[in-house]
Order: sequence, then C-alpha cells, then structure tokens
Amino acid sequence: MQWLPHEHPVRILIKLAIAIFISEMLVMIALSFLPSFSLMVEALVDSALLILLLSPMLYFSLFRPLTSDIAERKQTQRELARQAEELKISNAELEQFAYVASHDLQEPLRMVSSYLQLLEHRYGEKFDDDANDFIQFAIDGASRMQRLTSDLLTYSRVGTHQREFGPVSCEDILDQVLSNLQVAVEEESAVIIRDPLPIVMADDGQLPQLFQNLIGNGLKFHGDEPPRIYISADENENEWVFSVRDDGIGIDPEHREDIFHIFQRLHSQEQYSGTGIGLATCKKIVQNHGGRIWVEA
Repeated sequence: MQWLPHEHPVRILIKLAIAIFISEMLVMIALSFLPSFSLMVEALVDSALLILLLSPMLYFSLFRPLTSDIAERKQTQRELARQAEELKISNAELEQFAYVASHDLQEPLRMVSSYLQLLEHRYGEKFDDDANDFIQFAIDGASRMQRLTSDLLTYSRVGTHQREFGPVSCEDILDQVLSNLQVAVEEESAVIIRDPLPIVMADDGQLPQLFQNLIGNGLKFHGDEPPRIYISADENENEWVFSVRDDGIGIDPEHREDIFHIFQRLHSQEQYSGTGIGLATCKKIVQNHGGRIWVEA
C-alpha cells in the first residue's frame, strides 16, 4: 500500500478487515469439515478465544505506533505554530520600530537642513570656498537622509496601515499618479502611453504608491532619448496582469531579483539619486494583494 502513509488510519482499518476476514474464512473452512454441531460450537469458541488472544498483539502492533506518531505530529505542529507566531510578532515589532524611527527622525532632520541653509544664506559670503563646500555637503547629506527616512516610513506603512479592500478604478489611480508626476514628466519630455485599466478589489491607499514608484523609475532610469512609458493591463483567467514598460537603461538578468530587496541599489548617487526602497515597497504592496512582481528585460 505505497499510496498510503505508514501511520494512516485507513491502513489500520484495512489490516483489521483482512485479519477478521481471514479468521472468518478459517472458521468456515473448519466448519465445513466438522461432522457434528458440538464440534462446530467448539470450533467457534476456539476461534473466538484465538481472536481474543490476538487482540492485544493487534493493538500494540497497530494502534500503539499510530498513537505515538499522532503525538509526535501534534508536538511538531505546535512547535511550528509557536515559531510562526514568534516570527509574526518579530516582524510586526520591526515594522513598528521602522515606522517610529523614521517618523521621529523627520523633524530633527528638517531642523538640521533648515539651519544649514540659513547659515549658508546669511554667512556664505564670509566663509571661504572650503567652508561653503562643507556646508553644501552637510545640506546634501541631510536631504538624502530626509528622503531615506521618508521612504522608510512609506515602506513601514505598507505593513502597518492597510485598508479594507474595495472596488478601485485603476484609471482614476493612474490619473492621480500622472498628476503627481506632471513636473517630472515635463522636465524629461516623457511620452506616456496608456491602455484602458480595469476596476479591481484593492487598497486604494497603496495602489497610487505602486504606480508612482514604477512610473517614477521609468522617468529616472533612461538614456539620452526622452523616456517612453507604456502602462497596460491584460486579463488572464482569474487575475489581471499589469505592465509598466519603458525604453530605459535595462537591468542585468543577474540583478532582476536583487532590485526588490530593501536598500538595494545598482547605481551610485552620482549616476541616479534614490534610496533603494522604492521597488521593495512595490513588492510589499503587490504581496499584500496576493500577487507577484517581476522584471522582464
């Protein structure tokens, strides 16, 4: 019976049925050769006694291993459930820490950046070139730190500030996102091509962030020619497959998974600005909606 696990209850029932059937067959065969009723009764009694004698053996050989296996399995399940709960609590605490840390850092960073700019504005003419360069480096560093904490705050909110799913018009979401990115689109002379998009069950607070990050990457990572970005959606059985395509610089195949890891950057700040959190946030949003995200290049 290779198609049943060794400890499966069905296997036990099959073994018991075979044992009972064999016992009955032996009794009937014996009866067919007995000449008198008394001998028949004696044979039946002997058969019953034999079954009673065999019962403890059947119990210890069949049910005892089953009981032990069930106990071990329950213990393993309890241990796995405990570890899963601990991991869930740990992840929640990390997300909460990231949220609090990034939120509380915003105000001090704004203050540092503001006073540095004030210092440059009021006393810049009194400083030599080196001092002005140092101030500018400090301002740039504070600005990058502000962007980093802001993106980290957005990333942590994806896990801690989820809304109940409802019907969401992706057309309206895209209109909102393109309005937010209007200045960047005009600065890059970008061409945006869009197909009709569906209404889906989603978190209307997270979808704008998803589209904005993906389209924003298309506006940022391009060559000498103005970027062309194409947004579409295709229905595939019981799901929608959304695509944001561009004619940008492309991604090396060996980095197609790495780019979705938090703080993962493939280029220096001098080449392309950013914090390395945008696509990690996209992945988290998509996973919250039961989907998956990937790159084709």
